[in-house]
Amino acid sequence: AGGLVAREGLGPLGGGRMPTIRIVALPGDGIGPEVTGAALQVLEEVGARWGHPFQVEGHPVGWAGVRAAGTPLPEGTLAACRIR
Repeated sequence: AGGLVAREGLGPLGGGRMPTIRIVALPGDGIGPEVTGAALQVLEEVGARWGHPFQVEGHPVGWAGVRAAGTPLPEGTLAACRIR
C-alpha cells in the first residue's frame, strides 16, 4: 500500500507539526445543515488520515440567523468569521 503516511499532528511527510486550522462553518439557506454536516465529516476524515488538526465552530447565518438573533448575519457570526 503506497502513499504518504501521516502521524498524528505531523505533516504528510513527517515534517513539523501542522498548525490547527480554524474553520467557521456557516450552514445557511443555500448550503444547509445536511450538506455542511457531510462536508465536515469528510474534513474530519481528512484530518484523521493526514494529521491535520481542525477546530470547527458553527454559527447561524441566513434564515437560521434570523430565527436565532433577528438578523441574517448575527454579530456573533460576523465576529467568529473575523481573523483572530
